Amino acid sequence: MSVDSSSTRGLTLRRVLHSRLARRIALSVLLAVALPLAVLAVLGGQVLESLDRRFASRERLVQVKTVAQQVGIRLGDARALLAAWPVEPPAAEPGVAPQDPDVRLRLPGLGQQFLQAALLGADGRLRWSTGGWPGPLAEAATALPTSGLGRSQLLAQERNGQPQLVLAQAQRADGARWLVELSPQALWQSVASGDVSTYWCVQNAQGVRLHCPAPATAGDPPGLVGTAIADRVHVGWTLPLEAEFGAGDWQFDMVQVRGPSAVLGPALTGPLVGGLLCALFGVLLASGVLIRRTLGPLQNLERGTRQLEQRAPGVRVEIASDDEFGALARAFNQMATAVDTQFQSLELLASIDRDIVAHRAVDEVFRRVLVQALPGLGASVMGLARVESARVPRLHLQWNDKAFVHKVRRSVRAMTPQEAQALLGVTGDGVWLPGEGNLSAPWCAPMRQDKDSALQALPLRWQDRTHGLLLLGWTAEPPLQRLREAAELRDRLSVALAAHQRELELTWQARHDDLTGLLNRNGLHQELDALLAPAAAQDCAVRTESRPGGTALAVLFIDLDHFKTVNDNLGHGLGDELLRQAAERLEACAPTRAVVARPGGDEFVLVLPEADDVAAITVARAVCRRMAVPFSLGGKEHFLGASIGIALAPVHGDNRTDLLRHADMAMYTAKDAGRGRHAMFEEPLDARLLERSALLADLRQAVARKELVLHYQPRVCVADGSIVSAEALIRWRHPTRGLVAPGVFIPLAEESELIEAIGLWVIQAACAQLARWRRDGVPLRRLSVNVSPRQLQSGRLMEEVEAALVQHGVPWNMLELEVTESLLVGDARSASEQLHRLRERGVLIALDDFGTGYSSMATLRNLPIDVMKVDRAFVQDLSEDPSALAVTRAILTLAQSLGKHTVAEGIETQAQADLLRQLGCDEFQGFLFSPAVPAAEFAALCRFSVQPPVALSA
Repeated sequence: MSVDSSSTRGLTLRRVLHSRLARRIALSVLLAVALPLAVLAVLGGQVLESLDRRFASRERLVQVKTVAQQVGIRLGDARALLAAWPVEPPAAEPGVAPQDPDVRLRLPGLGQQFLQAALLGADGRLRWSTGGWPGPLAEAATALPTSGLGRSQLLAQERNGQPQLVLAQAQRADGARWLVELSPQALWQSVASGDVSTYWCVQNAQGVRLHCPAPATAGDPPGLVGTAIADRVHVGWTLPLEAEFGAGDWQFDMVQVRGPSAVLGPALTGPLVGGLLCALFGVLLASGVLIRRTLGPLQNLERGTRQLEQRAPGVRVEIASDDEFGALARAFNQMATAVDTQFQSLELLASIDRDIVAHRAVDEVFRRVLVQALPGLGASVMGLARVESARVPRLHLQWNDKAFVHKVRRSVRAMTPQEAQALLGVTGDGVWLPGEGNLSAPWCAPMRQDKDSALQALPLRWQDRTHGLLLLGWTAEPPLQRLREAAELRDRLSVALAAHQRELELTWQARHDDLTGLLNRNGLHQELDALLAPAAAQDCAVRTESRPGGTALAVLFIDLDHFKTVNDNLGHGLGDELLRQAAERLEACAPTRAVVARPGGDEFVLVLPEADDVAAITVARAVCRRMAVPFSLGGKEHFLGASIGIALAPVHGDNRTDLLRHADMAMYTAKDAGRGRHAMFEEPLDARLLERSALLADLRQAVARKELVLHYQPRVCVADGSIVSAEALIRWRHPTRGLVAPGVFIPLAEESELIEAIGLWVIQAACAQLARWRRDGVPLRRLSVNVSPRQLQSGRLMEEVEAALVQHGVPWNMLELEVTESLLVGDARSASEQLHRLRERGVLIALDDFGTGYSSMATLRNLPIDVMKVDRAFVQDLSEDPSALAVTRAILTLAQSLGKHTVAEGIETQAQADLLRQLGCDEFQGFLFSPAVPAAEFAALCRFSVQPPVALSA
């Protein structure tokens, strides 16, 4: 469909007048010509007027300067005439009067330049005068100085309302001098002007108007106008007379009425108007031609654009000219071709978008791209490469078959992590030439149908992440438009592949733990359910029919020992790192087909398909050994270990719930047996777990029901056997179970976070008992109270101790706080700061169970410790085990070298006491002296002990 250019010939005046574009062109051309002409005329007139004014101003200035200089010349001539006058007066001849005309003729200039003359003697008295004395010059004579007149003097004064100019001659050799009155007509003849538009005014330095005649016209204001007013122009000049006449400077002012300028007169207006009219006529002719040449092609282009807007196929515009309109028509035709191609491309992209919204598979979307887009791109081959992440990444490669366009060929191969990382690390478009040693060489060889062609690699990126590659092979270098179309296809495939990867990631996240990458609780349940399904169970039964025991599956429930303490002391960041390291160790210990999971917290589950008790115990031992190796966190080593419970299917359960519960119960059995070991599930464990849960529920109410009590075990001074101090030990008086030992319920309190409330109660109860003993006169110097690490971690220990001591009025130095070596795990700065503050107030700090945990000598040296206690584990074997004796000796020696007070606990025999006395221990504690007793019995023991007790320095 084409639009012919012949229609441009039929343009009529009516069409031109109705066209807004034509009117705008005519107006634009008219303004483009008329306005510059008008502006040029106005500016030309202003320039000529300015030049005329500048020339006239210069002439006025020359005129004023000339007039002033002429007056100065006349004053000089007058002074020269006086110099020629005789010294003696003419009246000296007999019979001749001074007013006689002959006398005037003998004095040159008298009667012309001078009106009156007088001769003064050296004493200033009148010797001769033409007008009698006193006369017109008498006042001037009195104004002259009597001496020091080395030059002529010019005096200006008013006489009878008229200005009078008097010239005094310089004193002669005899001191005489002439005094004359200057004639105004002779002096101002150059100022007088017959021009009625000009008037003058001359003033001396004192402001006396010497010559200011009234204007000749009646309409002008009298006097001098200082500045130009309305149509008047003022020009001034200064005549210096101080050096020659001592009269200062005379100011000559000329005021001239300025008439209208004749620059823009009729002589210039006529040609200007005529030229302007001719220019306007030419503009109209030019605009008509321009409108005709412009409006026709534009109307054709408008019709073609409207047809293109209606998506008419094959729209073209024919304009037979080589000017800009022809170029515009060619550009329009190219645009129409590009729009047709773009419409086809948009249809393809829209269909791809519909596939993405419909969640179609990536393979189907790629098939559509191959079928519809490949012919238009002109590429010989198109491929899609993507990596599916798993334990072993796999490359999925798809490309078109050269013989069958609708056929998609595919290849799947395993990749090394380095290859997968290199492929997914491609961020920019690139060209892979054949034979190069790039990352495409190993895996893109199957799709290289032409071995000599290059591959264009377009990364499929979404949200700054590469999900795959779009590969295109051209036999020749593609045009820029084809690359743009390929980039648009790449964007759509990026969205499709990102959606596909997102679905895979969501599926993975739903089954796996984000921190460790292991299966989470949901994934573990799914795997267990699948392994325990009837079909799987039957297959396992057939495969294990001839094996002893016939077990089909083993579940190992693994819990990290001391993880809560490490996590609280080091923070959750390093705690997460510890869990990742534990997960890596667990995967290293797991067999090939094992299922490794982290249901939550510090708990892990290992499922061993087709494993019996022997295989399960073998794996459990390997895990225990591996977890016993120190963990490296924050540049330090930390010992944890693991407790493992084992349950077998179908012996201990045939469903997921029973197996996990029984393995969990077995894990608690391993913890109760000393941790760092494994235990197999037994039937009685179920009842024990129920008992444990009931005991924990009762413990939550023990504080509120006042079931907790304190017993006190004395500590005996080695020197004299007196009771110096005591340790407060908690007991639980259960309403049905009786007296429950702390070793039963304290671990429950620590695991359930009840230890903080119980610890606060112990501090309050101990301080209250100390206050009562002080009132009763019980001779006790200190009372030791155990502090849980969680009390220090809370950061409130200082406030709690201070509140208890102040409330009960107990001195600070009567309280001793026992802390365990678990404080030394990781960074002990926070605990050390709190202990330092307590120690500064007087509280004694004791390190309990030293030598059994994680003691670091560098940390021990920095802790504010006053007392070191030797653990009962060393004391019990002291007389039988040489290693226990060596360790005890080392502990006491270390304490003595650090200046610490020492206490040995758990002493049950006299032989143990004798050895400890020889080693230099300061205090004894144990059943040999007394078990922990209630407060009343302890007070009786103190009263019967040896007095006085030995003091202990803080």
